[in-house]
Amino acid sequence: LAQAFLRQSGTRFVPTLHGMVLSAAFIIVIEFCERVGYYTFQSTQKSWLQNQGYSNASSSSMNQIFGLLSYISCFFGGWLAETSLGRYWTIMALCVVYVVGCFLAAIAAHANIENVSLYLVG
Repeated sequence: LAQAFLRQSGTRFVPTLHGMVLSAAFIIVIEFCERVGYYTFQSTQKSWLQNQGYSNASSSSMNQIFGLLSYISCFFGGWLAETSLGRYWTIMALCVVYVVGCFLAAIAAHANIENVSLYLVG
């Protein structure tokens, strides 16, 4: 796999143009999917919580907290990338966490399940 992204130049590996294009495409697709998921949750969460019995004030507060945590989590990702995992491994690892969370929230919002606790975990 590393050979698709790097070529050996003497004693070190140098990124190839093909590898940089693949990396950029991967990041663009991940960011697009993340933005679609975020704005989908942000726009539907308040009304779904109200349908589950939460008041207007409670559902608005929970929706705002979701937005706040979403924007603050980038600091954790930056810290993780700089201190231990590296840029690309952090993107991959947090992408998996995001997909699992979206999957849990989708299951929790299903008409036959409608589990608010599972939704909030996701």
